[in-house]
Amino acid sequence: MSTKVDNTTGKICLGTAQFGQDYGIANSLGKATKPQVADILNYAQSVGIFCLDTAWAYGDSESVIGECLRDKPGIFKIVSKLPSLGQYVPGKIAEFFQQSLQRLGVHRLYGYLVHRFKDIVANEDIWKDLAMLKEEGKIEKVGVSLYSPDELVFLLDKEIKLDMVQIPYSIFDRRFEKYFEPLAKKGIAVHARSVFLQGVAFLNLDSLPVFLQEARPALANLQRIAHGEKIPAEALCLNFVLSNPAIDKVVIGVDSLAHLKNNVAAMNLLNKVRQIYSQLNSIEIEREEILLPYQWALKV
Repeated sequence: MSTKVDNTTGKICLGTAQFGQDYGIANSLGKATKPQVADILNYAQSVGIFCLDTAWAYGDSESVIGECLRDKPGIFKIVSKLPSLGQYVPGKIAEFFQQSLQRLGVHRLYGYLVHRFKDIVANEDIWKDLAMLKEEGKIEKVGVSLYSPDELVFLLDKEIKLDMVQIPYSIFDRRFEKYFEPLAKKGIAVHARSVFLQGVAFLNLDSLPVFLQEARPALANLQRIAHGEKIPAEALCLNFVLSNPAIDKVVIGVDSLAHLKNNVAAMNLLNKVRQIYSQLNSIEIEREEILLPYQWALKV
């Protein structure tokens, strides 16, 4: 199978949480080393992936990226996110932002997102600070990382000016779908994450944690389709999201070069997955306790 995909890879934004910390319920390799990160970034560039997603909260991910790209400035469009703010302090956002720029070794960011929705509720003046950074040409797009459609409704009702939202979206998680058209009309870019539900899609049904047992029917359905159509579950999950024209970028995290190569190879099955899209529409999990990884810790 070819590992070179046409322009499909241009819709990928490489998630980098694994560059700075152990991340993902199915991640058995742990945090990637700097040489591994350099190899991943070089390969991503070679196949047409030019977007990176990182955050202050991802350990030393920003610093690792900056070191690996020191001799290649400007190749990737980088999206980063604010740390948890706690109490709002004027000027603090600009300070955090500048520190991220320094770690990444860049002068501007493609996107800068509020990572905690609660920070917005606590003080909407955050947007004034972000708007100022955008006016200064240091950020192309400002936005927020969301977990729940209720959070998006709050922002839309407040008419807060957004350029981008990052949301969980997958075969399993379809909660935001009815908002895709309104977002498109407002010119708000949609970046989808948790395409594989942080690796839950690949877990053995016999070893599912107790708190994920309610996901069993959906996972069994996915495996049945994968077996019947002779398409790996990974390819079904990834290409389901790539097939949706409302999604501007698909954020996928990898813990090794081989992992990224497998994802890129899976994109070659995009047209085949499109042909069975209606079958995949039947797989859905509605309970947020299953769909939102931050709630899993409450059940362990």
